[in-house]
Amino acid sequence: MSNELEKLFFELSSELVPNVIKGMIALKNEDEYVEIKSYDGIKNSINYELSGISFEISTLEKNFEEYDDFYIKEIDVEKFKYQYWWAFHDIKAEKVYIYIKKIYKPLINEREEMAIMVYLFFEDISDIMNQSIERVFIELTDYIYQYHKTFTKKDLIEKFLNNFIRLTKISDSDIYNHSLRVADIATIISKAMPLNQEQTNLIRNAAIIHDIGKLWQKTGMLENNIEKTENETNKMYLEKLEEIFLGNNFMNNIVKIAKLIYERENGTGPYGLRGPEIPIEAKILSVSNAFDSTMSKIDKPNPLQYSLSNLKYMVESNLLSERVVEVATKILPTFYGGIRNLDIFSSMGYGREVYIQDKYEKEKLHKALINSSMGNILNIKFVEKDLDLKTGTEIEFVLDIGGIVEDYNAKIISKSKENYTILIESKSSKNSKLVRIVWYKNVNIFKIDSKVDLKNLKINPEKSYTGVMRVIGGSSLNFSSENEFRAGQILLLNFEYKGENVNIIGIIKSITYEKSFNNYFLEYLDMGEKHTSAIYRAIFKRQIDLRMKNNSIGGEEI
Repeated sequence: MSNELEKLFFELSSELVPNVIKGMIALKNEDEYVEIKSYDGIKNSINYELSGISFEISTLEKNFEEYDDFYIKEIDVEKFKYQYWWAFHDIKAEKVYIYIKKIYKPLINEREEMAIMVYLFFEDISDIMNQSIERVFIELTDYIYQYHKTFTKKDLIEKFLNNFIRLTKISDSDIYNHSLRVADIATIISKAMPLNQEQTNLIRNAAIIHDIGKLWQKTGMLENNIEKTENETNKMYLEKLEEIFLGNNFMNNIVKIAKLIYERENGTGPYGLRGPEIPIEAKILSVSNAFDSTMSKIDKPNPLQYSLSNLKYMVESNLLSERVVEVATKILPTFYGGIRNLDIFSSMGYGREVYIQDKYEKEKLHKALINSSMGNILNIKFVEKDLDLKTGTEIEFVLDIGGIVEDYNAKIISKSKENYTILIESKSSKNSKLVRIVWYKNVNIFKIDSKVDLKNLKINPEKSYTGVMRVIGGSSLNFSSENEFRAGQILLLNFEYKGENVNIIGIIKSITYEKSFNNYFLEYLDMGEKHTSAIYRAIFKRQIDLRMKNNSIGGEEI
């Protein structure tokens, strides 16, 4: 239905050229609207970047709700740039006409608004607009209604799982972080297979809930006194999912796939399904879970190679799908190796914490929660109260995807109540981010005063902490430590490799809390050419050594 709606919307909008500036279809979602289709009248094309923007419409006209059919008014562009930046920031005219048409559900005994169509015109052509809509009204309404039903289902699932996964975080941070990593890895593999978006969403949601049954063990709600086999134990956790989500029809397919995460190709899983009997979604989930179970350990010097070799071993043992593992072993090294040409936005999901940073005031970090995502549009809510950021503000934000923490450039494009909509840049402007390797290396950590001259720094070796570097790149790194550091704190990380002393100075931009340690994301500060060159030399030498080891596993770290 989405393609049919888009085609009809484009044909309808293009008839209005050259008077039309912009157009959109937005679904009603409680007190807000969510843009699903956008038209650029100047370019005469569909704009895909703006799908997912949430906004309120009442500020345009206090009595908007009283308009039963359509609304037309001449407005000053400048007055609406703050609230509706994404729609007005590039319009050169001082005044334009705004046209809003309400679309109701096609129900006989009920008149309920489900969407609006919004257009910006150079002139008042509302009569022509109404005639054009009337000509295709039945078809248009039906397409929007089908889209609205799909969107409502997805929105309800997102809100439900959002609350559930935040409860999981409170109960058990290890299960919370593992579930999100498995969801990310499964999304990456699903996109590479490739599967359609509906299948990808199903797998992602199943990954998020697959370990929730284990929470009942933590609270003593499951019987643990009787000795059980691994299959019996896993089945006990998985059966708990049926009870937890009983009566929620939207969750039926998600629970069905989540319950099959431990099924094996040779039929030795909890439910005894074999090869073709196991859905492809469950096969991807199984591979993703197996990968993270080894990748997330910090006691292996080459975790990526070890984890990929373990997947191949499980294929040889007829436990995992050969087809899925083949895709995983091709795509995951490109992701963990820093290649940014993956469709990663679909993996951002919900239920996550992110840190938002002003692009020009880097000391200011604001914690936020992701409410929903659509493409490269995120809807977030800040933890801080009374925080007021202007639309159009350029920001950076940090997000953990699959255990790899990345920072992205973005822009605030809409604000409604306590929620903000941000548009993420599809490509990083920092080419140095393409240089990145997974490297578990012990490091010394020193706290640094922000007022110190970083290029002529002297450190006190007696006031040091320890940690494990997990990923290093040309402009940032991830490390773990049992010590507590805060977001915005400046640190120096030191290690020696191949006879060279490497010092890295940066600011903490994100923290992920585990039970026994914390994961930190450190963005480099200006250290001067000497220290920066040492980082690149260490990465280059490490890459050579890894190639020379020819993917061997175990042994001493070189």
